[in-house]
Amino acid sequence: MKAALSRAGLRIYQFGAFRLVPERLLLTRDGRPVEVGPKALELLVLLVEQAGQVVNKKELIDRLWPDTFVEENNLARAVCSLRQALADDSASPQYVKTVPRRGYIFTHPVQQISERSLSGAEEIAVPTLAPIPAVAPGKIRASENSPSGRFWSRIGPRSLGNPRVTALMAVVVLAVGALFLAFTPSALHLHRVSTRSMIAPPLGWEFLTTGGMAAPLILSPDAANAVFGARNANSQSMLFLRSLTWLTAEPVAGTEGAAMPFWSPDGRKIGFFADQKLKTLDLDNRSVHVVCDVKEEPRGGTWETGDTILFADSTRGPILEVTSSGGTPTPVTDLAQSHFTTHRWPESVHDGKHFLFLAANHDQASSPKSAVFLGSFDGHPPRFVVESDSNALFVAGQLLFVSGGKLLAQPFDPGTGSVGTAARILKDTNGHSGI
Repeated sequence: MKAALSRAGLRIYQFGAFRLVPERLLLTRDGRPVEVGPKALELLVLLVEQAGQVVNKKELIDRLWPDTFVEENNLARAVCSLRQALADDSASPQYVKTVPRRGYIFTHPVQQISERSLSGAEEIAVPTLAPIPAVAPGKIRASENSPSGRFWSRIGPRSLGNPRVTALMAVVVLAVGALFLAFTPSALHLHRVSTRSMIAPPLGWEFLTTGGMAAPLILSPDAANAVFGARNANSQSMLFLRSLTWLTAEPVAGTEGAAMPFWSPDGRKIGFFADQKLKTLDLDNRSVHVVCDVKEEPRGGTWETGDTILFADSTRGPILEVTSSGGTPTPVTDLAQSHFTTHRWPESVHDGKHFLFLAANHDQASSPKSAVFLGSFDGHPPRFVVESDSNALFVAGQLLFVSGGKLLAQPFDPGTGSVGTAARILKDTNGHSGI
């Protein structure tokens, strides 16, 4: 089934079998989305808006890469990507023609379509979903007497509903991607080029970023795909999968009511929680497998190298482990030997020996501050790493965590549990950022 998009305020350009909707970052051919990179799409908009005129290279570079020095070959690559998307031949172009030593010209006639000329059966459409079972309200709302704490919510009931918490979640999602690129060895010696991208929820849906059953956006290990949860006006929720080379996200059947997704190390499976169970989704065949039961509102999971999943199945419990094929979970941390009431948000460091987790208290006034610990599979007691208001991520030798309202990055060695002496401020929730 198809549902027409709202066309209020939209510019719609038609040329041949193609339609371009700049505000939707959408290019279609005969009504079907065309896969095209973000820079190539921006380039197409610039050329189409000046169809029939030569647009010089300097103007294009200045518009596509503002405040950044790039070479002409960046523009040439964007033109090549655009021609591939349009199935255009550079030798005898129908759409984009090179004007030697000057720039490029869009040669095909372009028609700007008015709202009146579009039929009710709009060709630029998005899929509508079949009704999905209603999600019980208790699975959407956070428990009022339990600390939340995973980047998008600080520890303790006093933080629930804090607008700064919601803003902090968005900061972390952006900063993690930026840090991943900044610290990837292959990128260290490359010329720095600004990249901007946007991931929006499907029309009629909203992101699930807060609450006890949140499902924030999580990138795959190769940063090629993203999974996130969304909820519609009827409080029905499910997971959506988005390739970063595509412009739309697709709903994933069998993930109704899903929360807190996480990727397998090879990026071919996704773990999540739904219906008080830990489940996995195989992306190759889209099958859903039940791993085990969970007690109540879970508090995060991570997929270790191999066949082990670590997770917290309650708001007042230890970290558990179970094989992804199923079985009875067993604890890998011991609350009785700590001064905390909860261990949660496990995070793999992918060495097969250690993992990170957050230890926190429900009675903060008379308890130690929440902190990140390094757990071990060999039975050794967890080692204190750093005081933190959130869970921690380990990215390319850096520990990412939130402390004192700031997103920090600090060198970290999972083999020894030691952190570097200097932490970099990536983002201040008051709007101040640093390096």
